[in-house]
Amino acid sequence: MYDLSTSIPVGIHLTTHTVQDGQTSDYALDVEGQIVQIGETIYLRYQEPESDEQPSSVPVTIKFLPNGDVSLTRNGENRLRMHFSAGKRVRATYRTPYA
Repeated sequence: MYDLSTSIPVGIHLTTHTVQDGQTSDYALDVEGQIVQIGETIYLRYQEPESDEQPSSVPVTIKFLPNGDVSLTRNGENRLRMHFSAGKRVRATYRTPYA
């Protein structure tokens, strides 16, 4: 996709807070990753570590577009593609082995 030899190593601290059906869930992750700019687009890549639910690490890419949009791709057993655009409703895909 792009040449990681031009990337810059970064430390990433990610937190999520989810509310679904009245239940809340919090998650925190600290990992090393790489950031690279290609043209006007910035890519942040890291490996989500293995867990009890995920037996191997999962590559994650967050893409920051020049217009302010952000896309998130996670390519593990569960494949996730999300796109965020301020003020817009956007369709996402989430594939599991059970679908």
